[in-house]
Amino acid sequence: EGRRSMPARMRNLVAYKQEWKCAACATTLPPDFEVDHIVPVALNGSDTLRNLQALCRPCHARKTREQRHSILRGAASTRKKTTEAWRPRRGPERAIELNEAQSAAARASLEVGAIRVAAGPGTGKTRVLVRRVEELIAMGVKPWKILAITFTNRAMREMRDRLETGSVSVGTFHKMCLWILRSLGDRVPGGRRAGFGVYQQSDMVKLAGECVRACNAELKPAEAQALISRSKNTRGLELDGATSAIKERYERECVARNAIDFDDLLLLGLEALETLPETTRRWSHVLVDEFQDVNPVQYEIVKALAPSQLFVVGDGDQAIYGWR
Repeated sequence: EGRRSMPARMRNLVAYKQEWKCAACATTLPPDFEVDHIVPVALNGSDTLRNLQALCRPCHARKTREQRHSILRGAASTRKKTTEAWRPRRGPERAIELNEAQSAAARASLEVGAIRVAAGPGTGKTRVLVRRVEELIAMGVKPWKILAITFTNRAMREMRDRLETGSVSVGTFHKMCLWILRSLGDRVPGGRRAGFGVYQQSDMVKLAGECVRACNAELKPAEAQALISRSKNTRGLELDGATSAIKERYERECVARNAIDFDDLLLLGLEALETLPETTRRWSHVLVDEFQDVNPVQYEIVKALAPSQLFVVGDGDQAIYGWR
């Protein structure tokens, strides 16, 4: 079944009809829930509201896998079965084998507070983090009060697939900051307004090039953008006169265009966390994978979240900032 974009209004209407609960597992829908057909279009399903359902991402992934054979076969005998909203297969809970040290970290009491897990490559650090999430839920923590932070979109997708509930917030630092900023409406810091755009790398280089030409500088656009990015992420890096002028013009243009680049996602997200108390109350438990790779701004974000329950895993010998 091909993926097609769906208007936000229709997505929200489907979720509202289900009281913002996943149609499969009944957990609260996360911000990036999926909407698809109960009866696939390939089996003559319609595009009407009655044939649409909202699912958390893990349930949607399992549904797609389980229905693929029906779509390919196209057998009439399967159509009656798929007229009901899909439910995940029941079976034994997936077991994640842990050794004694891993188990001690994953099952630590809530009274312990902040926990740092240090281990070498290939020793199952992410596995421990996933189990810790499951243990927190078993201890009575609401899934939507848990935030798990990864560093890449690929790692984010893998972690979502490994978790049994779709209500846990799983995302990169940039994704997490985007959630916070989108939730603020017209209170977005940095002079931006609701509905702001997010600049990708190519947009950032293009705008930097415009600013270089406007300032009659001799830098290449990619070089100028890299210097601007580095100054933002190190919070205090001094730029020379020409580069400083380019950066000031770049910032003015971003505000005028109501745009936020990748670096400002972190900086404005941090500003929101530091100035708006309600943003820090969204999650009570924060878990960070590959903690050795955080840059200074990301480290301040973790501190600003100020969770009493912080769980980080990493290996100092793999720190990317130690290699630069």
